[in-house]
Amino acid sequence: MDIRVLLAKYLTCIIATIVFAQANITIKENTTWSNDLTLSESVNILAGATLTINKGVNISIEFVDLDNDDIGDIEISVAGAIHVAGTQDEVVSIKPVQNSSNKNHWRGIAIHESQDISRIEFLNISNAGKGLDIKSKLSARGLVIKNSGQAGITIETSSSDSIDLNDIEIISSDGAGMLIDKGNVFIDWCYIHHGMSDGFINNKSGLVEVKNTKAIKNKGNGIINYGNMVGYNLSVRGNRHGIAVLSGLAVLTDLNIINNRSNGLLIGGSSNTNIENATIRSNQGYGLELTDWGQEDYYSDWIKVQSPSVSISESNFIDNYKTRALDEYKYDNIWEDWDGVQYTGDGWVDNWEEKIYREVPFGTIAWIGFKYNSNNGGSEFLWQPCTGKGV
Repeated sequence: MDIRVLLAKYLTCIIATIVFAQANITIKENTTWSNDLTLSESVNILAGATLTINKGVNISIEFVDLDNDDIGDIEISVAGAIHVAGTQDEVVSIKPVQNSSNKNHWRGIAIHESQDISRIEFLNISNAGKGLDIKSKLSARGLVIKNSGQAGITIETSSSDSIDLNDIEIISSDGAGMLIDKGNVFIDWCYIHHGMSDGFINNKSGLVEVKNTKAIKNKGNGIINYGNMVGYNLSVRGNRHGIAVLSGLAVLTDLNIINNRSNGLLIGGSSNTNIENATIRSNQGYGLELTDWGQEDYYSDWIKVQSPSVSISESNFIDNYKTRALDEYKYDNIWEDWDGVQYTGDGWVDNWEEKIYREVPFGTIAWIGFKYNSNNGGSEFLWQPCTGKGV
């Protein structure tokens, strides 16, 4: 009997622990956090309620992974509003309870559609899958998002919502630094750098004004536009392509596009681009390359559409190398590996006949080589991109 009683108590404790781990903190009325705290569960801010986090508060996040996928489950979910009241001297921080290399330590802050506007002042976010996932009105200033596993900031709001972002820094995101799927977004003083993907993306339904912004040393492209974008005083350095306009409308003024690994400007598809007062210098590809290939949006395949419309005035193209080849990065659907190219030939290598033709949408190829074994008909078809500083 004693064993059964102890077993029943033990099971009750386990069940209670599981229920506690899966429980959420629910905020039903206006609430203020003024002291440091540690979260071991998600926070749900219900419609009509506001969570205010006072200046200098440090929020530590435990790693809770109920489904063992190495992605933290804790999230701050906002159906009402969140007000972060940090200052330049007393910043609010939300970060792992201990230093972590896991960029998905927790899910991040998700601001859902709401009638109430959320406001963020001087907040640091670390190691969240998505630092900020914005689907409603928001004003943010002094925001630093570091080490995101999926994206620094994603925005997908109704067309009438206004998002104001000022003094934003996004560092070392594994996905896009900032991805705007839909919304009216106004950005002033933004710095996106050292990311593992593209820096700034304005997708098809985005209406964006971006000023005083830098996209520097991202593994992908610095800035990509598919929607409607007005840009002023942009510095784009050390990315793959500097700025790519692949559909939509872009009006860009006062640009410095320097030392990118491929083209400074890649303009394609059915886009309409107006550029004024730009310096495009020392890019490893072309300073400007035009192509009639493009994408309708960030998620679609590349297709051959029509030649873009481009106007450029009062701009300088200086010391661009003009020899970079199309590589295989994110263009698999255009130009796959040469595997499967068909040929016919009798005996030796005399009567080659190509059956498949490849079109290069942009860039150049340095050379293509064949290796042929006449004994078994085997072959290898090789290509090598240009890397030199030829004219």
